[in-house]
Amino acid sequence: MRYEAFISYSHRDKAWARWLQNALERYRLPKALRDQNGRDGGKRLRPFFRDDTELASSEDLTAAITQAMEQSAALIVICSPHAAASRWTNREIRAFRKIAPDRPILPLIVEGGPERDAPDCAFPEAMLFDDAGNPRPEPLAADLRPGADGKRGAQLKLIAGLLGVGVDALRQRDQQRRMRVMGAATAGAMAVSVVTITLAILAVQARNEADVRRGQAESLIDFMLVDLRDRLQPIGRLDVLDAVGDEASEYFNALGDRGTDEELLKRALALRQLGEVEFARRDFPAALQAFEDSRELTAALLARHPDNAEYLFEQSQAEFWVGYVAWQNDDLDGAELSFQRYHDHSQRLLANEPSNEDYKLEMVFALTNLGALARARGDREAALQFIQSANRLNEELLAKNPGDDTLREELAQGYSWEGSARRDLGDLSEADHALARSEELFRSRWNSREDMRSGERLAYLLGIRADLQWNLGDVDKAHDMVSECQSIFDELVTHDPSNDSWAHANQRCRVWVAEAKFYMGQVEASRQVLDDVYQRLSNDGPASKQGAELNALLTQTVCLQSQMDFRLSSGADAIGRAESCVQHRQALMDASDQYTANVDFALALGSLGAVLAARGFDDESRRAWQRALDELDVEQMHTPKSRAVLATLLSRMGDSEGAQVHWLYLEEIGFSDPRYRPTFDELARN
Repeated sequence: MRYEAFISYSHRDKAWARWLQNALERYRLPKALRDQNGRDGGKRLRPFFRDDTELASSEDLTAAITQAMEQSAALIVICSPHAAASRWTNREIRAFRKIAPDRPILPLIVEGGPERDAPDCAFPEAMLFDDAGNPRPEPLAADLRPGADGKRGAQLKLIAGLLGVGVDALRQRDQQRRMRVMGAATAGAMAVSVVTITLAILAVQARNEADVRRGQAESLIDFMLVDLRDRLQPIGRLDVLDAVGDEASEYFNALGDRGTDEELLKRALALRQLGEVEFARRDFPAALQAFEDSRELTAALLARHPDNAEYLFEQSQAEFWVGYVAWQNDDLDGAELSFQRYHDHSQRLLANEPSNEDYKLEMVFALTNLGALARARGDREAALQFIQSANRLNEELLAKNPGDDTLREELAQGYSWEGSARRDLGDLSEADHALARSEELFRSRWNSREDMRSGERLAYLLGIRADLQWNLGDVDKAHDMVSECQSIFDELVTHDPSNDSWAHANQRCRVWVAEAKFYMGQVEASRQVLDDVYQRLSNDGPASKQGAELNALLTQTVCLQSQMDFRLSSGADAIGRAESCVQHRQALMDASDQYTANVDFALALGSLGAVLAARGFDDESRRAWQRALDELDVEQMHTPKSRAVLATLLSRMGDSEGAQVHWLYLEEIGFSDPRYRPTFDELARN
């Protein structure tokens, strides 16, 4: 078989699917089981098939998915209420049964429960009933929920199912393999009970030697994950540490929770550093695993020593990173839980040592996180309050330490957040002022070229500020900013061609440049750029570690192509592009907790309605506009962009009076974005 298994999941459980694939492919098989299963030198289970593409545009499974099922030795189903409600997960289960009725189907519960009549039942209907509607026996599932198998137990259950061995046998072999990592100390200890005092002394010596070697190994890992990382990260070459991450994970898994408090603290720190390396490489599931393991160790230490500031600090760091991974995965509830804990830990540290500047900086980070979270949820006033509090504290720290680059960059980030929060509140002038202060700080760092990551930060800031120039109606200035954004990423990609994050960001800047050129009348140049970007992104494939970012960029490209087709032609091609844009936006909205995703989806539906109306499909166009309005939470429509979208839809539906309210507000704050100008012109005539 080409694949060990086909992983079926709802796109709402994509983070779990990534974690599972990573956990299974990283597991090193015990030698006895490799020999037993005839795996000639194959130490790991790989590859697994996990499809990253969205299927909303089709009623049938694609040929690629059907072929992957035919070439898979088993089907693993990630079970949750999302999966139970997913028509695609159910179709994949039924299809696999028809293709390979004798191959195993292995369920993994990540959320909900196994009770088939419960409202939060995790099992898809296709696992509970056959095609005739007759009940099937309740599936025996691996269950990684707290209080059940846990992550490690669930991983072993699935691997046992894939290998066709009993889970107890696998646990025994796994434990034997993990114990061997400790070296001669264990063997020596066993000898004590059956041989002479001389052998006992030798066993102690062996144990001491193992302890020394363990310390040396952890020191070497610490060097690689800290000193070497700090040298490689500024030049964008963390790929050098790929093998280090795998071996470090194996080593720490073998050690478990053995050791003194000091050793456990060092291990927690090393695990967090390993997570930071994986995070920088955009391998979020691997990063999350490392951060959660670190958090578990520090929580145990803190439970034994609740007043130990060092343990509390490390607990706060692990909590922050767990929340940050949730943030990257658009899991706002998970991010809020960890970010609030991180804030509370930082507050407690600072209360105990009010003059400690390191703890003050932690409070800066914590307040900024809560501000970003409030903004993502649409709470504009709270977002600005959190961010301003963070910036004031940071300004105080920087005044005392004017040469501190960390404080300077964090303040630049803070001003960027403040600019975005002020724009949400309609204060466009002050928003631009805050973003200009951010740009000044970032640019001074980038000009030295001491840290290549500073170029990345400056380029992203230029993209944010360029979007504000669009809102103010200055397309030429927006074009200059996104052109510089592209130039910076051109340099970064030349510096490190293997950095996928920079390569994709470079394409994002090219899309922004194409959008500006289109509105400046350079239509053909804009079209060529968009077509080239679309081709590059399509060729990149779903296996990228940046699947979510890649999908978002591809969606932006498709939607800009749709707008261009509409402006140039209202033919069938324009309708097809507009429908594709809607499908892409819906997939992103379904996978996100941020209200802005709903606004973008409504905007895509509005554009589809406009294309349909131009072709004379009046009923279809009104249905598209009404659906767009239904997707919007009017109570959250306060940002300039969201009010512009709402005004557009109300106008299209004939509610000129309702649209005029938003138009007058936008005119009052100086919002003159040409991307919405046709709607404004209509309203002005009325």
